[in-house]
Amino acid sequence: MASFKTAAPLDSGGNFFDSAETEILSMAFEKAWAFVEFDPMLEVLEASERKSQLARCLMALLKLGESDPTSLANSAIKMLRRNRQSGVSSQNRRSTIQCQDFRFPALSKIQ
Repeated sequence: MASFKTAAPLDSGGNFFDSAETEILSMAFEKAWAFVEFDPMLEVLEASERKSQLARCLMALLKLGESDPTSLANSAIKMLRRNRQSGVSSQNRRSTIQCQDFRFPALSKIQ
């Protein structure tokens, strides 16, 4: 008996990713998570929060046109680290990384 895999489109704030984009995101996430999971700069965040923020960064970058999984992974890691560096305060070590706060110059051109 054959098994069938069905996949619902991934929703990102009213935008959907098709199956090819979802596959790209999955590959990029695996590549990036291998680094982010053990990154001492990001370890102050719970693993679930790091995963959520990483996924948001990857989706934002994909929507901006990056489609190579390795480039997506590297860009997302840089974004997470940059946001973490600018968002860390000595009094609030548990502040979250906000990928949506990262300023994309091209974002206004897309919408």
